[in-house]
Amino acid sequence: MSDTTTLRPTEHAPPLKYGSLQKTGALRVSWIRDPSQNCPVTPSQLTMQNMTESRWGIRHQKRHFPPDQIYEETVELGLSGEKLYRKIVLWKAGISRGQYWVNDYTLQTGPGVIFAMDSFRPDSAYWAQIAQAVYQDEHPIEDLKYVFQCNIINPETMLFVQKSLYVAANGLGWPDDRLRVWEENTAEYQALLGTRLAKGVVYLVLGAYPRGTRRIARVVTWEGRYIPYIQMRSDIEKIRGDSTYVPTTAESAFGEIVQPINSSTFRLYWVICAASASVMSSSNTAKPAGRVHTHESALYNPLARVLAIDVSTHDGHDGSILARS
Repeated sequence: MSDTTTLRPTEHAPPLKYGSLQKTGALRVSWIRDPSQNCPVTPSQLTMQNMTESRWGIRHQKRHFPPDQIYEETVELGLSGEKLYRKIVLWKAGISRGQYWVNDYTLQTGPGVIFAMDSFRPDSAYWAQIAQAVYQDEHPIEDLKYVFQCNIINPETMLFVQKSLYVAANGLGWPDDRLRVWEENTAEYQALLGTRLAKGVVYLVLGAYPRGTRRIARVVTWEGRYIPYIQMRSDIEKIRGDSTYVPTTAESAFGEIVQPINSSTFRLYWVICAASASVMSSSNTAKPAGRVHTHESALYNPLARVLAIDVSTHDGHDGSILARS
């Protein structure tokens, strides 16, 4: 009888389809679903009164219809298409890394829905806290069902959707104005929740509800009809006994995973910032500090639009605009 021992290769879990983004999203889903998991996100106590007392600038605008670029999608959900949504702009000056910045947020809210229009945060409260405070100022948080994130220009989110999600391997291609639904427990859903913007909705759920009571049931993506940018909707539902959750990660709750910034991401970020700065320098000349200086106008600027589309569809080595500049 041989006294040798046969060593079997260590078995490893198969690699995730979307790598660290999927792992990041799956971890955050576990925070939402499982109250026994360690979670660094605590219930948000921020209110509109707190922000007023902290010298935030707050401008309440007149009631609006749903945003034009997602009007039809809003009405199809059974939400009102009437002029009843409150649009609000919030801003506060601050200093981050030795530079002067203006934190600014633009949102529309109505019964059951938040429309995230614009956000820029160097050093202020998080978007999730701001959105919750604005919504709760008029509506019970228990009634919130949908969060729309409009005209997305965040580089990480854009590159993932256009270069990893809408690809031939998934039977898709970008641009695509059809609504694509990504259900919970799919790799695509998990990876989307790992992107910077969708994580904001995760933190909204974690900060607004007792853990284990609400979930993000699905994420929906599509290209806007009138403005060629990504539109994204997250559906918030109560957790019931028949909703199945399949955990896919056991990483420590405090192990933040950061998606590395590659050259394409950096180029896209630089182009959008440069185009935004060009628009702002022409439209905000001689405006005093503390006024509203949003980046929303960059979405409608022809140069910003052309450059952003070019960078997101070329690698910079095939004679694209950036390769020649």
